[in-house]
Amino acid sequence: MLSQLAFAVLAAPLLGRISPAVHLRPWLLILAAVVVAVQMTTYARVVVSMASTGRMQDFAQFYSDARAAVFEHRNPYERRLAPTTSDTLTRVNLNPPHFLLLVAPLAVLEPRPAYVVWMVLSLISAAAALGVILREVNVGATSLAGAIIIGAVFASAPTGALIISAQVSWLLWWPFCWSWSEAARGRWTSAGVVLGVLASLKPFL
Repeated sequence: MLSQLAFAVLAAPLLGRISPAVHLRPWLLILAAVVVAVQMTTYARVVVSMASTGRMQDFAQFYSDARAAVFEHRNPYERRLAPTTSDTLTRVNLNPPHFLLLVAPLAVLEPRPAYVVWMVLSLISAAAALGVILREVNVGATSLAGAIIIGAVFASAPTGALIISAQVSWLLWWPFCWSWSEAARGRWTSAGVVLGVLASLKPFL
């Protein structure tokens, strides 16, 4: 989340200055589009595979912990078998209680539909975050610089890692960028409130 924000913010002004003066050959644009398309296709296949096999990585733990706490009235912090393994590997829930309450609405669904909803919401949040970033650095999403940034972010290694792990980072990306945008406008109260909530979910913030 932070690495992708930093990349987009640093790259946007540079690309905005360079792209109008650089004549890109059509074949180069086509090659870049093919690379991004192949990468996105790979990500889609990963998501479909994870949903069909039930091995939903970190989301499986979020889901089982929220279900245990809210619907089964069990301690979500007790050591127990990881939901995606068949051996004796144990794990401990490292998320705060209010994070489990946020995941709880998905726990009313079966695991696979819940995972699909989780990923769709993550993609929506990521797209909204990119919209905030491009707006703040005055780069249009339909411009050459905007297209390069969007393509690079979605074809980058952090994106692959987030999709494969089904982590929560993308869901937090849009409110994090919104807080950054509010701070840039001097609206420190709203920025601080949102950042405080995010930090309670992810202490490294």
